[in-house]
Amino acid sequence: MAAFARCWMPEDRAPIYEWAHRTIKMDATAPIQGSYDVENSPQFKDILEAWQDEDVRMVTTLGPNQGGRTKHMEIASLWSIVNRPGPMQWNTYKDESAREFAEQRWWPTAKSCAEVVAKMPTGGTGEGLGRYRERIQSVIFTDGMPFKIQGCAPSNLEEKSIMTQFNDECFQWPVGRLEIAHIRCNVAYAWNYKIWNGSVAGIDGDDIDLLFRSGTQREWHWHCVSCGREMLPMWGRVGERGGIKWDRNNRTKPADREWDLDEVIKTVRYECHFCSHDYPDTSRSRRELNDQAEYISLNPKAPYEFQSFRFNILSVNWPGLQWGHWVQEFLRAVDQMRRYTNLEPIKRFWTRRMTEPWDESKHASSTRRVVLSDYSLGQPNRYITEQWDREIIRFMAVDKQEWGYPFVIRCVAANGDSRLIDCGVGTSTCLTSYGEIDIKAHEFGVQDNCVIIDSAFETREVYAQAVRYGWTCMRGVDREPFRHMTEIRDQRGQVKKIAIELPYSTEQWADPFTGTEQQQINRRLRFVRSAPKLARRYDWINLHVKNFVNAFKQGQGLYYGTPADVGAEYVKQMNAEVRHVIINPKGKRVEWWSNTNAKGTGNKRPNHAWDCECMIVVAMCLQKLIDLSDWIPEQDQQAA
Repeated sequence: MAAFARCWMPEDRAPIYEWAHRTIKMDATAPIQGSYDVENSPQFKDILEAWQDEDVRMVTTLGPNQGGRTKHMEIASLWSIVNRPGPMQWNTYKDESAREFAEQRWWPTAKSCAEVVAKMPTGGTGEGLGRYRERIQSVIFTDGMPFKIQGCAPSNLEEKSIMTQFNDECFQWPVGRLEIAHIRCNVAYAWNYKIWNGSVAGIDGDDIDLLFRSGTQREWHWHCVSCGREMLPMWGRVGERGGIKWDRNNRTKPADREWDLDEVIKTVRYECHFCSHDYPDTSRSRRELNDQAEYISLNPKAPYEFQSFRFNILSVNWPGLQWGHWVQEFLRAVDQMRRYTNLEPIKRFWTRRMTEPWDESKHASSTRRVVLSDYSLGQPNRYITEQWDREIIRFMAVDKQEWGYPFVIRCVAANGDSRLIDCGVGTSTCLTSYGEIDIKAHEFGVQDNCVIIDSAFETREVYAQAVRYGWTCMRGVDREPFRHMTEIRDQRGQVKKIAIELPYSTEQWADPFTGTEQQQINRRLRFVRSAPKLARRYDWINLHVKNFVNAFKQGQGLYYGTPADVGAEYVKQMNAEVRHVIINPKGKRVEWWSNTNAKGTGNKRPNHAWDCECMIVVAMCLQKLIDLSDWIPEQDQQAA
């Protein structure tokens, strides 16, 4: 009878945080025990209000580890059990972690809430749960409401329709799994479903990052108590105003020694981005900043029903936490990155502390910058009709993609110095056909054989077009250096042949008809260099050539001119690749450049400008414009 009566009870209209204050006791899994108080975590007031708003269908929150994100999802799930009865599920990364979460986190909190205990299928006491430990992840409450805590395997997600869904630690989920989960909600319960996606930040462009961007993008902003202006809590940069600051002097950084972290923590403070007002590293400062803070939407055009929120560790004010702790963690991570090329600590810092999606070109490339030169292309491009007074040749490199043809054009001097004179590396600025490539090359006076095109994608088609227009094909490979035979004279004047190692192959001739009946025709002509049906091709070694480009773009060695008005997309793509060093299972040191991560997995960052510049460097080597007479492969340098 009591259960029947509860089914007809009206929804509690009080804000969720007030309901939680009355009904929930925070246990040892929370940083502050006792009655729940939203004043200890004001970042969640607006989030809980959005969850309670019936016009909101989806809430996405990005927050730091130990910032209260999962605990507030628990509170919202308990409120939903009482006030929004209907099929509900809690999805996390794996079934093993789901069971651990259920036993150690969710049920201890649930048993502190009398209104939830009253709905448990154990007579309202909660004492019988121990007898059903094998079913602790699956419960049907007394009003018939089913609830599951489970991993995100497709077999778990592709079951019955769900009215209320909580998706936790989404940064660990396989690509596309969130979409499968969401489908369970927006069909049968399309008019009143609710989804809460919670996570730390993952990889730039992954599913949880795209979900946040597609929502309202409400970022937690402080208001400076001195100037009153709003500011986003940020880590800050050396030499720039605002963010976390610490002193560099003889005490914190003795000469020729590492940081003294105990001394560093004494100097940490936060600086206003506008008036340079300093906030000491105290709980009072954080409380003062958070009491006046608010969420500001950076995507106001997003549908109201998709609310997304983000805050970072700087605004968390749990007892005992200090900004100095994060400074120490940051400096240790930077030391690991610089000493051992170990990016995992710095990745964890940015994603799990500062809640920024990981982008190696942004977070780990402080030494891989592009040096902008003191010249500009102008509007329209003046290099169409003018020449650089030192140039002797021009190269145009094209990266074949399914959606277009990104390109870069450089003019080169006799000593190898060069200037970028045109590029189109984004989807809106690239070329769209082979015909446009030919027109662009002739517009800038690039000879046909100096047009270089990547042949790794749709290889036979590229070979055929290279034959048609007289272009040169190239392909990056991972292997040991190529051996080239050359003639030298010994001390007696006799000519000898020796093998030298270079980072590119000898001239090769590729058949566009490989694998077809026409291949037999070309086979008879393969040694005839003037044969009209063969394409000229060179292979080049990724590691060594990319080392050259990395040095040149930083201003080392040759002058590698990059105009000041080249555009942000070019600069971003030139920073897209990161060099990794690991010890493989055989104990061998392995190094390579990657636009994903150290394992070569994950989302790829666009790197078309980088690939084009690599091909141009190879062309410069082939034309002896870059001197490789003293070049030694890097592995041999290390051995020496």
